[in-house]
Amino acid sequence: MRSNSKTLIVLVLIVCLVVPSSAAQTWSRGTVFVAGGTGGSGTTVPCSIATISAGSVALALFRIANGGLPFISVADDEGQTWTQIGSSVDGSFTGTSLWYKENHPGGTTVVVTATFTTSAAGRSSICGTYTGLLTSGALDKFTQQSDVNAGSATDAINSGLTASTTESDELVLGLIWQAQQGLTISPGTGFSENAHLVTAANGIFLVEDMNLATPGVTQSVASTTSTTSDYHVYVATFKGTSGVPAASDNCLLLLGVSC
Repeated sequence: MRSNSKTLIVLVLIVCLVVPSSAAQTWSRGTVFVAGGTGGSGTTVPCSIATISAGSVALALFRIANGGLPFISVADDEGQTWTQIGSSVDGSFTGTSLWYKENHPGGTTVVVTATFTTSAAGRSSICGTYTGLLTSGALDKFTQQSDVNAGSATDAINSGLTASTTESDELVLGLIWQAQQGLTISPGTGFSENAHLVTAANGIFLVEDMNLATPGVTQSVASTTSTTSDYHVYVATFKGTSGVPAASDNCLLLLGVSC
């Protein structure tokens, strides 16, 4: 008796689309970072941004001395609640915390304020904006590090590496606080200075940035100082509006059936 059975063959084909390795930079500096804070002790610390364009990513880094990490909330007088990116405390118990608000509705003389659980001394802050970033899901990768008595070699102040970035056209943003006002501090290799700010509550803030044209790479931020110093360093990457995903994100699964 002849069998009428048939063999079923399923073909699976994974096709990865070839995409450009980079995209044109779309982000730019908005309001350059400025110093805020009031020094002394208290349960809040403010920072004022002169102009925020609608759709911008606004950022603020807050620092307190000998208070650890009592940060509980950040909001501004435009009614916007901000999101914490990360925080750090060093061996001297100095605390810093980085916050942002994506797709800000905009405003002039916008005062952003961090609130603490307890009174803290040595309050200081910096804040500024960037434009041309995604209005939703802009933050991609992040890491931070702090140290006491870091060395003065080239790029000795270093954040360590993030996880691999997702897209091209990403802003790589570095924010650094170091403890001594009298020393010099310069951006890390490949970075440009956005702001160099000496605060009334001691220490220097350095903001630096660069464009990341190729997706799928790890990233760090660094700086160089003229002598040893305590420091806190943050690196965050944000997606630009023309970003191209890494090739592994552009794969299609094709199924074929044959009898």
